[in-house]
Amino acid sequence: MLQIITVEYEDEIFIFTCPETMDNLSFIDILDQRPLLNCWLQDYDSSYWIRVPRIEILRMLLKEVPVSIIVTLRFPASNKSPNSLLHLTPTKKEKNVEDSVKTLSIADNFIEPFNQFRVSDMDLDHVVVIQNSVDVHAPRLFLHAESLLKTVQVDAEKGISPFNFIVRAEDKNSMLQEVKLTRQVWMKCLLRGNPRADMFLDYIAAGFENLFMLGDKLKELHSNTDLWLRLKCFHYDLRHFNEPAKSRLENYGGEYYMSNRYFSEEELNYLLMFPTASGATARESLQALFTSKSNIGEVCSSHDLAPAVENIYGIRKGFEKEKNFVAYFRDFAARKNHPFF
Repeated sequence: MLQIITVEYEDEIFIFTCPETMDNLSFIDILDQRPLLNCWLQDYDSSYWIRVPRIEILRMLLKEVPVSIIVTLRFPASNKSPNSLLHLTPTKKEKNVEDSVKTLSIADNFIEPFNQFRVSDMDLDHVVVIQNSVDVHAPRLFLHAESLLKTVQVDAEKGISPFNFIVRAEDKNSMLQEVKLTRQVWMKCLLRGNPRADMFLDYIAAGFENLFMLGDKLKELHSNTDLWLRLKCFHYDLRHFNEPAKSRLENYGGEYYMSNRYFSEEELNYLLMFPTASGATARESLQALFTSKSNIGEVCSSHDLAPAVENIYGIRKGFEKEKNFVAYFRDFAARKNHPFF
């Protein structure tokens, strides 16, 4: 299947198709350009324009775009943004930083939640502003860009998607405000119009590459019906952790409760080496979870481990009501001797 791309180049319109993978795409041939790519990409969902500084990032971004969507690129990427809605992040051109903080929104934070510095004392080249919507009264949080990215990366290693990360900070009335880093927030606030946009672009591009590879691995896992159902049994036991589940999880050995009551040694190695959205393996993600929890107490099977397993292996919520799982779990729980024990 081919991707349709519309290119605006020096006020001329070019329409062409390219392979879905973008592996052989050459704008040099199409536009008679030099190897350097610098263009604006219009996000198909939000309609915001994002500056794309090089072709590697463009390839990664387009892998996430459905092939049924026509992609629009604008060459060359001038310093003047094609967006009609200005970005929120303040610039050094503003005379009074603290006044600019006050005027953006009634819900803004004056203390940065990651480093606890006053926003008005921070270098604006290191500050980004995020919000959930275009509503001027919606919560808008001032954040230190590098600290935000580092925190997102740490959570990604635990299996938490960058598009599910939640940032919380207190506003001037000491009320807790939160903004979820949805796809819209990434496209609207982090990938455009701020001094650290290229840094976030690099991170998201790498993430899309990981997700692209992960998709194939998930298809492979889900197609192995028996292993897939046993993985669901494992997740179900983690969630409920009653006496029979506790026995299956704790009395048969295995790392991270993944005992040979559920998996063979070969399957266990396959599942622990499974890639995640962050690029880390499942073993690395689970170990990061156990290490982080060791400082504050034990890992809870239902509240900590089960959600991580769900995210890593793409287990859909509500699966326990599916007829084929109900029948399989009944038979699985009734087995007195497991072939892997």
